[in-house]
Amino acid sequence: MTNQPKVMVVDDNSGMRLTLEGIIEDEGHDVVGASDGYQAIDLARESFFSLIFMDMKMPGINGVDAYREIKNLNPGAVVFMMTGFAAEDLVKDALEEGAYAVIYKPFEVEGVIDIVRSVLKTNVVLVVDDRPIDRDLLRSILEDSECQVCEAQDGPEAIAFAAQRHFTVILMDIIPILFILSAIKSWEVES
Repeated sequence: MTNQPKVMVVDDNSGMRLTLEGIIEDEGHDVVGASDGYQAIDLARESFFSLIFMDMKMPGINGVDAYREIKNLNPGAVVFMMTGFAAEDLVKDALEEGAYAVIYKPFEVEGVIDIVRSVLKTNVVLVVDDRPIDRDLLRSILEDSECQVCEAQDGPEAIAFAAQRHFTVILMDIIPILFILSAIKSWEVES
C-alpha cells in the first residue's frame, strides 16, 4: 500500500489525457491514464484512486456509466466529470450519481491545479461501525469539518478499504478493533 494519493485521468482524446496527466504529475502526484471507461473500471479494480477526472462522452461506455461501476469499487473517490459538449442529461445523471462537479473543456490549467490541490489535501477518514446510525452521525460531523469520509460496517470491510488506500484517521467501534487486532496477529504469525 502506498501513502501517495493516486489520480486517474480518463479521456478517449489522447492529447487531452496526456496534457492533464502531465499537469497533475508536475504537481508531484501519481497519475494513471485510461483511454476509455472499460479501462478505467479495470484500473479501479486494481487500485484505489483518490481523485478521478472522467470524460463524459467516450465510445463504448460513457463516463457516467463507467463512474457508476467505479463508485462501487472506489466509493471514496472524488470524481470530476469533464465534457466539451452540452450534454445536460449526462451532466444531471453524473451529479445525481455523486460526481463532485462537472468541468467544461477547454479548462484553464490553474483551475485543474486548484482542484487537485484542494481534493488531495483533504483529510480522509474511515469510519468503522456496525450501526448505520452511528456511521451516519460521524459522517455528518466529519463532512461538516471538510473531511472526506469512507464507511465500513465491519472489520473485514475496514481491512479491505485500508489495503486499498491511505486514511488520515480511522475511527472504529470496539468490536471491529478486536477483529482487526486478531487479523494483524495472524499476519505476524504468517510472516
